[in-house]
Amino acid sequence: MTTSNSAPSVSHRTPRRGVLMVHRLIPALLLVLALVALPFTAVAADDGTDVPMFRGNPAHTGEMPGPGPDPDRPIAERWSFTAGGPVNGSPAVVDGVVYVGSLDGDVYAIDAASGEQRWLFHAGPRVKASPAVVDDVVYMGSWDHNLYALDAASGEHRWSFATGDAVTSSPAVVDGVIYFGGEDA
Repeated sequence: MTTSNSAPSVSHRTPRRGVLMVHRLIPALLLVLALVALPFTAVAADDGTDVPMFRGNPAHTGEMPGPGPDPDRPIAERWSFTAGGPVNGSPAVVDGVVYVGSLDGDVYAIDAASGEQRWLFHAGPRVKASPAVVDDVVYMGSWDHNLYALDAASGEHRWSFATGDAVTSSPAVVDGVIYFGGEDA
């Protein structure tokens, strides 16, 4: 058996494109978004039933409000909704409305009690990530290189922020700042 006292070999790889993008763009995006973001306060309703963004909260911990399903009652489908394309992101649920994007490029607002569509906003070629809903505004990224802010009640376009490539991550909103990532480097 041969032993060596030399240092272990270290492989130097070029970071993936997305990793480079995060290190280069996050400080600039945070500054710009801090300047244009509206003031925000609450992220959840008083009854604790809202899930306003991906994994439930800005820290994306995955904690969900409520007691969960009753193990003594079978789970039954209440309604289903067919979007114009596959849905890859998790929905946000706020004030009895389900907000979700689809690969058809649309953002949908669906009544949580009935399953009826309330509004639709066309955001470009694809919407893959989950929305965030804070203070009556739906924040959603699109593959058309924009982060959108939509009125939660009507779906009306409030503003958008253009990036250099597809916005593929779910936004997180904390203290009036919107954090998100994309494919530009």
